[in-house]
Amino acid sequence: MKSGINFFMTLLIFILLSSSKIFSGTNYVDGEYFACYDFVDGHGWRPELKIVIKNNKIIDAIFDYKDSEGNLKTNNEKYGVLMKKKSNIGPVEFVKEFKQRILKKQSAGIDAVTGATHSTQNFNALSEAILSKALKGDFSKTVLPMDSDYSFENNEEDKEGFTAKISISFKDGKIANVVYDELNKNSVSKKNDAAYNKTFLKKNKISSKELIDKLEKSLIEAQDVDKIAEIKGKGANEISQRFKKCAKLALSQRKTVK
Repeated sequence: MKSGINFFMTLLIFILLSSSKIFSGTNYVDGEYFACYDFVDGHGWRPELKIVIKNNKIIDAIFDYKDSEGNLKTNNEKYGVLMKKKSNIGPVEFVKEFKQRILKKQSAGIDAVTGATHSTQNFNALSEAILSKALKGDFSKTVLPMDSDYSFENNEEDKEGFTAKISISFKDGKIANVVYDELNKNSVSKKNDAAYNKTFLKKNKISSKELIDKLEKSLIEAQDVDKIAEIKGKGANEISQRFKKCAKLALSQRKTVK
């Protein structure tokens, strides 16, 4: 009788343990998994994540950022102090919070951490990619495309007193949007000022707005500064050359990590 009860209890425990895996919807393969982005973002940092799984459970999650030289954001005390002043939380703190939340949830998609919303999004994207591979036991490195904005301002004035600025946005690893303009000290815009466009049109047979629109569109289509279509005219050439210079300097910020 006693042996029968022991057998029944053992069977019950086995069923409960097995069903917990089934109903949890996860069946991870034990091991270490790593994911990162392909380039640093517009601030010079690349997010990366390592997740360790043992006995079908997430037992560790190490998230951080690296600059192009391989330095960790959590080791950058100056950055931590500045972020705390602005957001009331620093990298060291939100990294710990990310870990606690995913260990508790045991799946991707943790709630946003106040003051670190964008980092939460990066963490969720990386953890989702990792855990989808963990279901299959795929230990290959996961690399996601970095979608970010890269900006540059050329404060050197041209002969008319204008300075230039550009912002290049990436989506799914490709240039998806470009915003360029030149402004003077009075905030007159070569792209949007009607009087300037009228004068420019008379001299170049194309308005400065049309020219800049073409340059922006050309970069999106070519995905390469050196392949941007040439636009004739003295004034047009000057803006074109400045556009290309600014675009190259903005894109030079899109670096890999050593």
